[in-house]
Amino acid sequence: MMRGAAFAAFLAMAMVGPAQTATVKPQQGKPQKGDLTAELTEQERQMWETFGNKDQKGFAALLSDSFVYVTGDGYMNGPDLVKLILHCNQSSYSFKEVHVLPAGKDSAVVLAHVTSPTVCDGEVEPSELYAATTWVKQAGKWKVVVHSESEVPETKPATTPAPK
Repeated sequence: MMRGAAFAAFLAMAMVGPAQTATVKPQQGKPQKGDLTAELTEQERQMWETFGNKDQKGFAALLSDSFVYVTGDGYMNGPDLVKLILHCNQSSYSFKEVHVLPAGKDSAVVLAHVTSPTVCDGEVEPSELYAATTWVKQAGKWKVVVHSESEVPETKPATTPAPK
């Protein structure tokens, strides 16, 4: 499986510890300055959008030099993931919910429930995902340091607690 890691949410929570969260229904448009939740929701949207459009340059611009993608198969660096997007067809994407967990002045973790029907190298990938993305502000721009995804099980618990 090219996408997916069972411990994505655990990893994100372990990195930030107790923090305030904000849950939003993402919307397009330019966020207002100082609104971390809107700003990072927009960054997350851009990440999924550039991936789906096979925009290697735009996608690469969102990644830090030390970027790591955590998958069920291991780890992938930024240049390898940028190459991979040419082999994937994402028919659409949507966020069911987004949680932004501040982790300091210039960092935060975005947890999202994402629907993204995707085929990579002829292999149908899980389309219902929990995604965790760690963003760090570098030279005034938000960059992805770590991204991980876990498949949403077909039968999920009746209640899924929101991160605290």
